[in-house]
Amino acid sequence: MKLLFGSLLVTAAIIIGALFLLTGDKNTETKKPVILDPSTYVRDAGYNVTGSQSPSVLIVEFADFECPACALAAPVLKQAVEAYPDDVTLMYRYFPLAQHPNAREAAAAAEAAGRQGKFWEMYDLLFENQKDLKSDIYVDFATQLGLDIDQFKADMESDEVKAVIQADVDAGLAINISSTPTLIVNGEMITGAPDYNGLVTYIEQMRSAQQQVMDQQATDAAEPVEATPSEVLSE
Repeated sequence: MKLLFGSLLVTAAIIIGALFLLTGDKNTETKKPVILDPSTYVRDAGYNVTGSQSPSVLIVEFADFECPACALAAPVLKQAVEAYPDDVTLMYRYFPLAQHPNAREAAAAAEAAGRQGKFWEMYDLLFENQKDLKSDIYVDFATQLGLDIDQFKADMESDEVKAVIQADVDAGLAINISSTPTLIVNGEMITGAPDYNGLVTYIEQMRSAQQQVMDQQATDAAEPVEATPSEVLSE
């Protein structure tokens, strides 16, 4: 899945205020956000991505399947994607915390399920059963999802899957992520579970801004170009 970021760039001017809208923290309203370069937080899109291929709002979620706040954020984010499938893209990146003993193995289960096309289904099961995460439960989940169990087990233990998880962790550390969930919304880093109403307001603002840009581009393209005298006389 190849994401198109042009629509994000043309509306970047109104990103300021996303932090206030999503967290409800009035103290952040006047702060100018730091906008991260996409290359620092976006990885190749695949089964860890859902939603629009040309979003006006890209949400990259660094999260831990054993983190209670992440479990609160998960349904909010998925609800936003379901409500705005043509406008929002959600990308998940693994960030298992050291204090959560089952988080890295749960991440491996999600990655292994993703390799059989069931990442988001496993994502739901892991968060819904967060208090019961342990080694023998992941095969149960894989069975529920109709996965090839031998392949699932092999992938969970593979160096390749472990490397994907570590690469996500390293990317998070490189941009100073230290807690979960951390969201990067159109380049702006936001810590903690988002407020759904604030998220919807932000999405609507971005949709409106993107439409204004598209309307202006269409108007500019439709305006007649007057020929100069030299062009007319040379015909």
